[in-house]
Amino acid sequence: MRRTQDLAFDKFWERYPRKVAKLAAQKAFSRALRQATPEQILAGVELYRQHLPTEMQYVAHAASWLNAGRWLDEYEDEVLLSKLKTKLRAVDRYIPTDPTWDGARDCPHERKCFSSGTCQMKQAAIERERTA
Repeated sequence: MRRTQDLAFDKFWERYPRKVAKLAAQKAFSRALRQATPEQILAGVELYRQHLPTEMQYVAHAASWLNAGRWLDEYEDEVLLSKLKTKLRAVDRYIPTDPTWDGARDCPHERKCFSSGTCQMKQAAIERERTA
């Protein structure tokens, strides 16, 4: 039993995005197994990885995540869209504007792009989201 739990924790630790306080995480994982299966916890980790905060300092420590039962968290697609919009705004600042490109005329997006390159990147990201 203990070896099975160790293997399950190793899988969890391998997938968890922030590698700090491993011993505390092992203890929290043992307690979490009283409420959930290793598969449920790992599924929660995968979902959390898809909705990570944009800065590592805001990613929960594994023990905190486990103690809070965060494998049960429910996420909205708005989280992904918000992260995408934030990244695209940052890109808009660094891609030079094509003087012949008119965002009002050429951009199909609700929030008009500043450049043709940004518009193409945004469209590619939207296509990836649709196919994911």
